[in-house]
Amino acid sequence: MKLRARYLAATAATAMVAGAIAVNSAYGQEDDASYAAMLWDEMSHLSLVGPHSFGAVPYAREGEAHPATLVTLQGVVTVGDHTGVVIVKRGYTDDATRGEIIANPTANLAAITVMYQREEGYDPENDDWFWAMYTPEGEVAMMGEAMAAGMVQGCIGCHANAPGDDYVFLHDGLSMMQMFIEDGGMMMEGDGMMEGDGGM
Repeated sequence: MKLRARYLAATAATAMVAGAIAVNSAYGQEDDASYAAMLWDEMSHLSLVGPHSFGAVPYAREGEAHPATLVTLQGVVTVGDHTGVVIVKRGYTDDATRGEIIANPTANLAAITVMYQREEGYDPENDDWFWAMYTPEGEVAMMGEAMAAGMVQGCIGCHANAPGDDYVFLHDGLSMMQMFIEDGGMMMEGDGMMEGDGGM
């Protein structure tokens, strides 16, 4: 529990510093939290999060934006009448071993961070990404005094530096994921091909 609290506090501090660089509208409003709750429910139905989550191979991150050990899942989620790409990054506590994470993907979680590409026009200056950080129980986490959901300035300030002009650090395969939208396909990634700068 202490490790989880320490991670959430460190993430909040990082986000506030990065947010000073990124100028955007306020985030963490009630409608952001409501949308984040709907997004969590839909991700749960697909077993991207929640007690029946898919397992994947954990990998070590570089940088400080996320916990040291991560699992990343990618897929397509429908919220309301919009279907978009979602990237889910599970961060684990420092004491969690690779074997423990593989055996029980929902144990030893520190936080879950998500980026979901919303409808065109949501945030056109930042590729229409909706950002959220959740506790392992699915509640929207706090960044300072604000809920970490919506156009989160700390996330945007960091991911604006990602290669490929898609705000995704992991790879430049966003267009490939978008091909799955009509079919509701899902992709899972992990291990070496995900290693890099530690961002989504």
